[in-house]
Amino acid sequence: MGGFTINPQTLLVVTDMSDGLVDGDTSGIMGLAFQSLASTGAVPFWQALTNAGQFASPEMSFWLTRFLDVSNPTDDEPGGVFTLGGTNSTLFTGDIEFLDLAATSSANSATFWLLQMSSLTVNGQNVQISTGDAALSAIDTGTTLIGGPTDGVQALYSAISGSQALSGQMEGFFAYPCSTELSVSISFGGKSWPVNPADMNLQTMSNDLCLGGIFDLGLGSNIGSGGGNPSWVVGDTFLVSLMDHICV
Repeated sequence: MGGFTINPQTLLVVTDMSDGLVDGDTSGIMGLAFQSLASTGAVPFWQALTNAGQFASPEMSFWLTRFLDVSNPTDDEPGGVFTLGGTNSTLFTGDIEFLDLAATSSANSATFWLLQMSSLTVNGQNVQISTGDAALSAIDTGTTLIGGPTDGVQALYSAISGSQALSGQMEGFFAYPCSTELSVSISFGGKSWPVNPADMNLQTMSNDLCLGGIFDLGLGSNIGSGGGNPSWVVGDTFLVSLMDHICV
């Protein structure tokens, strides 16, 4: 892969999958978190390359394309670049913000790529969020949206006039008036990074309401905080928005 060679590298052959786990032309999943999360117990590919000294720089970087045609969604969106061993300087301008992984109270080894969320704002208004381990956030390219704890997500939408919690199959999700000029920003102890309103708006619903890209992780998924899981999972709704600020 990309001219790198690791021998041996443990791979897992899957013979039966949950429905909808892998759609489109995707034929597998490569996990990029730490060894303690691997059900095989194997050293991850990226970590094996680092241990073997094959990286010119001990970094991984992503450039993501935005899915533009929300009215006609498909399983796959062309584009995106994954760089092992550094960054692709043709895809961004400006400085890179480096942040230390979050220190946790757990004695376990590293699991997710964790940062500690330090602030969340809506239209310039600070949203009250929990601190400490309750603010631990997994930065995850494999997650489409932004999931958070009940109190933080409810506080966020409470700051948006006319927003409402959804029920039934959409439990855990919220809608807000499409006419709202929505400005959400997140910081992890450094810069405050805005989420593009286009990425916050998942789709237009009835009554001129738009579906929000931040949801209650405990209700809108089968993943809850605690048990080693972070309170926040920050996915592509946030990460794609970063491309607006650092990429050409």
